[in-house]
Amino acid sequence: MFKHVEVNGIRTEALIDTGSNVNLIRSDEYFRIAAPEVNLNKTRLSGLGGAEVLTLGSIKVEMDIDNHKYTTVVHIVPYVVER
Repeated sequence: MFKHVEVNGIRTEALIDTGSNVNLIRSDEYFRIAAPEVNLNKTRLSGLGGAEVLTLGSIKVEMDIDNHKYTTVVHIVPYVVER
């Protein structure tokens, strides 16, 4: 299910969900990819079971998947450690 991709030239793993309306990145991964400039417009997203999350903003990135380059908007979500 996970795929090796490059985001802004940094190799990482991604879960590709072709049925999703938005692209997400955890805040800790955002810092790992060299923290590109953030658009601070926050978006409220809802998912399965009605769970909601408020994004921290969004970034525009270049993503390389299987030697194909895509420019896309990615929303930053808080990194929460479950206990």
